[in-house]
Amino acid sequence: MKRVRFAKMFHQLIEISPFRRYFASRLENRIDNTRKHKVAFFTSTDEIRVLNKAIKYSNGNEVCDVIKLIHVYEREEDIPAHLEENHYILDHVYPKLQIDLVLVKGKFGPELVRELSVRLSIPISFMFLACPGPNFPAPIGDFGGPRIILS
Repeated sequence: MKRVRFAKMFHQLIEISPFRRYFASRLENRIDNTRKHKVAFFTSTDEIRVLNKAIKYSNGNEVCDVIKLIHVYEREEDIPAHLEENHYILDHVYPKLQIDLVLVKGKFGPELVRELSVRLSIPISFMFLACPGPNFPAPIGDFGGPRIILS
């Protein structure tokens, strides 16, 4: 958020500059590119309050227009029953955000997180996890730096 605030202040200063057209267009492009980055939240639940908290956290702490809710499953019956329905609700609650649901067949772990980071073009530092429980598949340090959201 500080980057956007700084950019807006800089934009106002440029308005009085003789080079304003050049600087203004470059600055507007920079702001647009900053907003276009994506974040991801790995979810193992379909609880709407957990999903909503992750979206609110991402939207409040990152400058982004796209949030990917990612659920990793090994068998189709492991997909939470109301995940798609709750995604649909939240996608309509936040009309200015693009909220995508990504279902990934596989085993959740550090390798899969790295693979998804590359495939989705989302840096691991812009990926979020709920607070890991006792059955977490690997030490959190092995994941390469996703952020933890306390539930």
